[in-house]
Amino acid sequence: MPEMSGSGMVLTARTISHHNKECLEIWLATQDGPVRLTTPTQRATCFILETDTPRLQSLAKAQGLRVEVNKVELKTFDQQSVNSLKFTQERQLHTMRRACQAAGITLFEADIKLADRFLMERFVTSGLTYKGLLATQPTTVLNTKIAQTPLELHTPTITNVKVKPTNYRCPLKVFSFDIECDEKGHLFSIGIASKTLNQVFIVDQPSSQISKESNCTFNTHESNNQHKSPQLPASVDTFLYSPCPDETSLLTAFIQCIQQHDPDILIGWNIKQFDLPVLHDAA
Repeated sequence: MPEMSGSGMVLTARTISHHNKECLEIWLATQDGPVRLTTPTQRATCFILETDTPRLQSLAKAQGLRVEVNKVELKTFDQQSVNSLKFTQERQLHTMRRACQAAGITLFEADIKLADRFLMERFVTSGLTYKGLLATQPTTVLNTKIAQTPLELHTPTITNVKVKPTNYRCPLKVFSFDIECDEKGHLFSIGIASKTLNQVFIVDQPSSQISKESNCTFNTHESNNQHKSPQLPASVDTFLYSPCPDETSLLTAFIQCIQQHDPDILIGWNIKQFDLPVLHDAA
């Protein structure tokens, strides 16, 4: 595989697990479009007082957990020496953390996610430079072929990456969205607002009355066809009205719109606690 390097802004980072090993998947925004990075195998890490280490090893044996203990040149704020603990999977660390809490053993930095630690230890806050191997199709992670979304099929994937911090910046495409539903979570509409597109998907039948009374562009589409949203100048008074015959068509049209325009950031009021869970349940 050819070597490739570049720079980008971190959009997301998550852990990928397979066959008891874990690596990280990092998506970047660049001036040339999205780039997907995968790291070598990573291990979940935390720390424990040297004096508590024997108790932890006994507890780990009782729990059936494999943990690697290493002496490190680090101390707590109270100047007590610590050892590092390494686990092959994050869930093993979470299990150990719960067991230690019950046994009155203190673990340090056990709440830091694997992806966050990877970036923090490399002083990456937003921009980074990367160097790795350009994957050929099909993409492999941890030496295993993985299924890919349509976006991933057309996105460069760099494997076995090494990263460093940089001040790289590039324009980001931001979509704000909002949903309307009843008390049972049945969707009525999904609205999108951005600098390039204002659009409302709504469960409704085409109505000339709406287009006459609203300053909007009327759009109809078949739910089983690829929905392509035209680019419209964004303003508070102009939007694309897209009626859908049912909730399934509404969700399909919204997903196709997001896939087509590929925004870097999705924002909205309380979307993490409300809109996204409702959409997940509806799907």
